[in-house]
Amino acid sequence: MKNIAILLAAGRGTRFGGMMPKQFSSLLGKPVFIYSALVFDNHPDVDRFYIVADKDFFPFIRKAEKKYGLKKLAGLIQGGETRTQSSLAALSALEPAEKERAEAENVIFHDAARPLINREILSDCIRKLDSFQAVSAAVPSTDTIFEAAADGTVSGCPDRSSLMLIQTPQGFRRNIIEKAYAQALASTKENIDSVPSYGTDDCSVVFKFLPNTKIAFSEGANFNIKLTYREDIFLAEKFLQINKRKSKIQVKQEKE
Repeated sequence: MKNIAILLAAGRGTRFGGMMPKQFSSLLGKPVFIYSALVFDNHPDVDRFYIVADKDFFPFIRKAEKKYGLKKLAGLIQGGETRTQSSLAALSALEPAEKERAEAENVIFHDAARPLINREILSDCIRKLDSFQAVSAAVPSTDTIFEAAADGTVSGCPDRSSLMLIQTPQGFRRNIIEKAYAQALASTKENIDSVPSYGTDDCSVVFKFLPNTKIAFSEGANFNIKLTYREDIFLAEKFLQINKRKSKIQVKQEKE
């Protein structure tokens, strides 16, 4: 089974602020997106990966590709204004595949704004794709969540034990994710550049347009945060420093 990874690095992230979009901002001296790119590049089960971004940042990405020695980066793809458009652009850019090949390939999407993905999180997503056709990294909700009514009051309180907080990576059998987006496109007369957003992630598209397809949960992590606000950079730095110390301790223990 081949695994094709898509790193979604388009968008401006206006809530983050600053001169650079969050995915290209500096995190402990490295661009945010390069952390995820290196996980893809170094994972033995990833055959190749693509980066979806605004073409204005292609030179920036190419420079980082050379600096960090990315070997599996197969191409850069112009992103869209929405998550839906960027995912569609990525799927459209892949070499067409006949039915049998599409059933034997996985496509894994990941947000470049989640730089703390590690090998274990990616590996579990890939493992789950051996048994399921759609998978999303997730963690159980530790907070009580209320549903809000239009007037700003509480309209419901779901049982927390059944709620999961969705993250990326999200993986799919290629024929499934292509079929889901094909049906999404068929539901509108708009073209790819003006197609509406069908959700904030790719599993939402599968859930909406292929309701009979089971979506499994793979291992997420509380540290696998998405950078949204400027202060999230400082939190990510702390997680990286903690994980680095843990790795050093583990290596030391293994040597002993």
